[in-house]
Amino acid sequence: MQSLFAAAIAYSLMQAIDATNVTWAVFASLFALQANVDRTLRVGVGQIVGAVGGSAVGVATLALFPTDGDTLSRLGLATFATSLASIFYPSTNYSIVVAAAVALEPSTGLTGALSRAIAIGLGSAVGIGVSIIVWPRFARSRAFDLMADLVDDCRDLLSTLSLQSSAVDGKSTDSIHARFLRRLIDARLSSGDARVRPHLKQGPTLYAVLDALETLWHGLVLLDRVMRSQRDALPERETLTPATNAILERADGYLQQVAAYLRGDTALPEGMGSTQPIGDACAALAKHIDAAHGAGHPHRSAEIHALSTLLFAFEQVSANLRKLATLLDQRE
Repeated sequence: MQSLFAAAIAYSLMQAIDATNVTWAVFASLFALQANVDRTLRVGVGQIVGAVGGSAVGVATLALFPTDGDTLSRLGLATFATSLASIFYPSTNYSIVVAAAVALEPSTGLTGALSRAIAIGLGSAVGIGVSIIVWPRFARSRAFDLMADLVDDCRDLLSTLSLQSSAVDGKSTDSIHARFLRRLIDARLSSGDARVRPHLKQGPTLYAVLDALETLWHGLVLLDRVMRSQRDALPERETLTPATNAILERADGYLQQVAAYLRGDTALPEGMGSTQPIGDACAALAKHIDAAHGAGHPHRSAEIHALSTLLFAFEQVSANLRKLATLLDQRE
């Protein structure tokens, strides 16, 4: 829908101003439109700068190689100069097309180059304006939605963890892992695009929150692997289950609140106290394991090792949740 509005507005404006460059204006308005407002601003401004720079380079080649037989020389110099500039300023690579157009049409001269640059600038401005006014989509909002989806993936992985299940569906957890990684890449791209408030309210950057979520994910993957590999070696699983389930349920409840906050549905609980129940549950599990250590025998070393490994994995998840909570608590 944005493309329709941008093309129609650019066409109408150019018909009233300079009908000879309608195509350039319409193409510029469409090329400027991107997946979000932030990227559209970057691309649109780059096109405007590129149009000016490319026109200047093209006109310069006309002065250096004025005859019709010099077309190839003009084209080569124009594309080389603008391509070299675009290496250092990638957003202005539209200058390559503009400079080549000037070099290939020497008859239009300075007047033609100027009118073409104006058409491109106008089309780019139309694209930026439409992106802001017609169903705007900011990179920050997209990043927040993706971060909420990442939190949901963490909750999905939590739901698969159990000491009682003897057969864990590896394909299920692998699919969750693959989905998390895809969303993480998309979230980083959206965060990179963000130019309008690329952070939480007076708090951490989007990248910092993504790093915390990725660290949490690694902790959950570690816990998943430990519970799979050590399940059979754990003694008295029925006794351990209430403590481990308490940690998983409280972690899930906290992450549910985080996802709702990121989507703008609710406010996040204030202070580090929001993750305290998770730490308390880990402490209860530690006491249980200490008791097993005290009653341990040399021939039960494998069981004690399994218990220690399980506690380490849970403590890593707890620490990662505290890190996430600390970042989020920096907001206003």
